[in-house]
Amino acid sequence: MLKVTAGVKIAHILTNSHFLYSLKEITCFRKQTLSCLLQMISYPRAEDQNITTTAMDVDTAFLKSKRGILKLAEMVTFFVAFVCFATASRSEHIAATIIEFLITSFLVLLYLLKLNKKFTFFLWPLVDTFNSVFAAIYFIVLSMIALRTYTYRGTLVGGIVGFLSVGLLCVDSFTLFKIITFNKPRSEVQHQGTQVNE
Repeated sequence: MLKVTAGVKIAHILTNSHFLYSLKEITCFRKQTLSCLLQMISYPRAEDQNITTTAMDVDTAFLKSKRGILKLAEMVTFFVAFVCFATASRSEHIAATIIEFLITSFLVLLYLLKLNKKFTFFLWPLVDTFNSVFAAIYFIVLSMIALRTYTYRGTLVGGIVGFLSVGLLCVDSFTLFKIITFNKPRSEVQHQGTQVNE
């Protein structure tokens, strides 16, 4: 009799909590065995069947592509330059490298999660090209200043790594500029951008 009352109490709690289970599942509670509890958990409820999950597409092929490797190499050089300038306490150099590291990280995530296909109000290859060209010019000036005025080895190494970043940015902007054409519809340019990523 004690087992039946415990089962009825549990069934009462479950029905009051808006968990709608079948009579078979409530009977399963009265038996109070682990296998029945596990079986009950595995039954989908009516409310759960209507829930749809949306998963994000992750383009792992981008990380293996030429542009993906180039973007990751840029991120590494920006981070190394940041560490070098941070050890030398050059605040203007630190800010520039960390900002460009964050912008490049944003672009990598944009391409990795295929958000460039969802947010089509920008022509992302063009945005990426402008970023690469501007950053290359800025890092040429920044690295030349760092090499001319260094007092610590960190500034010297940061300037050299900055020039390495400039080379990577120039290659990236050249690669991107090849896929941008202004006389084709936007969908074709976006499609060409995904082909270059592969």
